[in-house]
Amino acid sequence: MQASFPIRGNLFIVSILFKQCLCKHCRRKQCDFPKLGRVKEPLSSLLLRALGQRIRELRTAQGFSQEGFADKCGVHRTFMGTVERGESNLSFQNIVKVASTLGVPLSKLFSDLETKAQSLGAETSGRKSNKTG
Repeated sequence: MQASFPIRGNLFIVSILFKQCLCKHCRRKQCDFPKLGRVKEPLSSLLLRALGQRIRELRTAQGFSQEGFADKCGVHRTFMGTVERGESNLSFQNIVKVASTLGVPLSKLFSDLETKAQSLGAETSGRKSNKTG
């Protein structure tokens, strides 16, 4: 059975057998990727961080530990930690549990959240520009 590829002498065979080196040094030479500029954090992530900070503020004001508060809400303490850092997306049921455990209406939990998120975005971009400059 013969190959249906155009073969010019041994050039085709050599190109098949040639393998590029994949070591870190050679990969840097082969690809010159452009550097990433400042990447803006999406508003949804900023809102999650702002909500997490609001929950932490209300929780600490009422004297709850993170573990005790998570237990009262019926969630795991590590999940509550990710919520307060803005790393987890809360379901509506969990938001209602948090608000009722804190004894606050949902409107208080969400009041001025956009403003806080925008200020977090300004702080983040300010820190990034200080690192690059």
